[in-house]
Amino acid sequence: MAESSIFWTTGSTGDGASPYTQAQIFDWLLRTFVNAPATEGILKGYANELAPSGTASPVTIATGAAMVYGIPYENTAPVNVVVPTPVIGTTGHRIVLRASWAAQTVRVVLLSSSDGVAAIPAMTQTPGTTYDLTLATLTITTGGVITLTDTRGYLHPNIKVATQNIDDNAITNAKMADNAVGTAELIADAVDDTKVGNRVPQMYRRQGGDANSWAVYGTTTYTPGMVRMQAGSARITITAGNTLGQSAVTFPVAFSQVPIVVGGIYLGLGEGEELLELSFEPSATQPLPTLKRLGTTGTITVDVFWLAIGTE
Repeated sequence: MAESSIFWTTGSTGDGASPYTQAQIFDWLLRTFVNAPATEGILKGYANELAPSGTASPVTIATGAAMVYGIPYENTAPVNVVVPTPVIGTTGHRIVLRASWAAQTVRVVLLSSSDGVAAIPAMTQTPGTTYDLTLATLTITTGGVITLTDTRGYLHPNIKVATQNIDDNAITNAKMADNAVGTAELIADAVDDTKVGNRVPQMYRRQGGDANSWAVYGTTTYTPGMVRMQAGSARITITAGNTLGQSAVTFPVAFSQVPIVVGGIYLGLGEGEELLELSFEPSATQPLPTLKRLGTTGTITVDVFWLAIGTE
């Protein structure tokens, strides 16, 4: 049968001509609502979620509901589970919801290791015959002291959740795993200087005459958008007989507009030598630092630094 559908009135036309079976219903519920049937099945938020509790026999399983391998189960009154006190030594047990296809039931069942064996007994998970869903594991001493561990797994349906179906403020820090948000998950320019916090320089405002080009004169105050900052150094030589020297500099990454470039002498001249003047060519790619001296005597070499700030 390539195609089928269920829940039609039995005896009607189409897929309703033949009755549907419990197996069809369980299979439909399983593949729709149970992502990991071996470990999950408890309905979150319903009644008391089948919570296990107790430090001595009997242990209590609270009210709640679950789906065991696609089979719906509900418990409207607490279930007391009697745990026998061992004689030989500490003994391990497990409390499960057991689906039995032969009995056509789902019930709370205690699985027990041999007296004195502290290991927790394994479950039976055979679809179509017997299928266990764990609720708790426990050990009990010869003195009747129970140490209980909650092993419930909540149901996760096989669906996707649309953005509009997520409540406002539903995703809190507690729900986000460490390192869950990496660089790849952030939209470009999503985090600005108002959000990054302490010890991060804030490019708050600038003044000029153009909304994009930082090098245009003006007194208008702008709030910077996408800011790029680059820095570097250059070595300039002024040969004998000349007053000017230049050094080719190319920004590692070009700006979209002419940036502001400031600089200074990194390794200055010795005492008594000539006064120097440093300037830069307006450019989005190559600022061309130029060094000027007053005299022309001798050859000098000077290291300078530069800092460029502008629009990305």
